[in-house]
Amino acid sequence: MNSHVEVASDEEEEERSPPSSSVMDLIRNQLSATCVAVYGGPKSVIMQSQGLKYPVGVMELPDHSVLVCDTFNHRLVRFEEDGKYYHIIKGTPPMCNPSAAVLIPEIIRAPGDHVPAEPFFAVKDKFNIHVYNSNYDQIDIIQRLKHPYGLTMDDKGILVTVETGGNLPVITKINLVTKMLTRVPFNLVPNEQKRLSSKPRFIAYHQDDVLVVVDLGLDLVAMVAMEDGSVLRTFGSPGSGPGQFRDPSGVVCDEDGFIIIGDSRNHRVQIFSETGEFMCVLPVDRPLRRPSGLFLTPCGHLIVINYWENNVVKYKLSVAVQGC
Repeated sequence: MNSHVEVASDEEEEERSPPSSSVMDLIRNQLSATCVAVYGGPKSVIMQSQGLKYPVGVMELPDHSVLVCDTFNHRLVRFEEDGKYYHIIKGTPPMCNPSAAVLIPEIIRAPGDHVPAEPFFAVKDKFNIHVYNSNYDQIDIIQRLKHPYGLTMDDKGILVTVETGGNLPVITKINLVTKMLTRVPFNLVPNEQKRLSSKPRFIAYHQDDVLVVVDLGLDLVAMVAMEDGSVLRTFGSPGSGPGQFRDPSGVVCDEDGFIIIGDSRNHRVQIFSETGEFMCVLPVDRPLRRPSGLFLTPCGHLIVINYWENNVVKYKLSVAVQGC
């Protein structure tokens, strides 16, 4: 991901690109997030009678339109970049609580003998994963998953979700070409009593075949080896202090491995290093209201769902550099 992040000069009030795009560079230079767009709402003029209803997943498409998993309306909503036009995307069979979406990279969209049409993006609902082409037509479906949560894609073009229908959660890897599913169980907590409270709900691919798993039931984040399910490290604890969580939610990783996490019931977004070290709380100019899904765009925008406000906010990430 090549994020272009703008830098604001205190003296000249000009903006320029920093030498690097990593989250670490932003933190070192006084990170801030400025609202540039708001999409949807419980009932808006644009959406007429039915607005968004407790949305969870979100992503930006290559044309800069924004795709929202309108979870409790059981549908997808695509907004144009300016938010003035939208259209509804449905699934077959009809979606049930869609909550995560991921773009499918060019390496997978290339024509192949086993791919009936070029897949463009995939969406996970309560039971299935629906695959769409660039015309927003559903072209495939992965069915009979066991209570899947989260959806991401590794650097080899393999879809990844976490199934939670058994005694232990399972990393499920899906090859869209061969249709082969590979399942790897993992255990976030050895204590069986605590395991009953575990709710791994949001995931993101990190680096070197590592999956970041956000557990909103335990208020922690785990980094799990996708090959064998071993837990490499965990960070976070219940609370409202730096690095603590109350129902952590959406997660994204930047190109250098830094981790951005929605801290839902603390109404904030926190940033961590590639090893899980707390870096900062993201300063925003528009307050967050129980953030859920997150998406980091190639242009350096962070898109955040406000679950309690039933809307989606796009922030421009920028840094103030003294003495430029």
